[in-house]
Amino acid sequence: MKFHTHAFAFLVLISVQSQRILAQDNTFAPGNEGTPLFNSSYLVDFDEDSRIAHWVHYELLASESLGSTQRTEDFRRDSRSTRSAGAENYRGSGYDRGHLKPAGDSKSSTQEMSSSFLMTNMIPQTPALNRGIWRSLEQDIREWALRYGAVHVSTGPSIETKTHIGQSIRVPAACWKAVLRTDPDTSAIAFMI
Repeated sequence: MKFHTHAFAFLVLISVQSQRILAQDNTFAPGNEGTPLFNSSYLVDFDEDSRIAHWVHYELLASESLGSTQRTEDFRRDSRSTRSAGAENYRGSGYDRGHLKPAGDSKSSTQEMSSSFLMTNMIPQTPALNRGIWRSLEQDIREWALRYGAVHVSTGPSIETKTHIGQSIRVPAACWKAVLRTDPDTSAIAFMI
């Protein structure tokens, strides 16, 4: 009986510790509209119908921007959703698999980097957007995290649809990103591209 009590207490402690880690990321997260998917460093509100996220939210710490972990390029289905796209759904479409939480914001560990390549963290983006202004914006946000210690980022696709690719994967007409800092004062900025 004593062993079971200690095992239960240990499991409760793990659960509380996990919630504490997740709470760091969901403090300023938008409300859920779809299926919530919890990752170690970011949250996804996944739209099963459109096969892309409504939004992704994370707190970007300065330390995450400075990590040394290299890109893993292991794009893959997210087994937590039966409607997750696969990397093959993008082949020949003319669209990039655009990260919502960028790999560049996931450099603190191999596990974190790998989780950034789950397809529930991707939306179809034109190569010009993904490799151009969107990438520049991601780099600016990393610089803000370094300058202020941390920023909260919410990002996602517009509700307007441009077309569909693969097996009914919605291509948004635009992408948005909102950034909040709470130190040394509270300030926010948002972009629709």
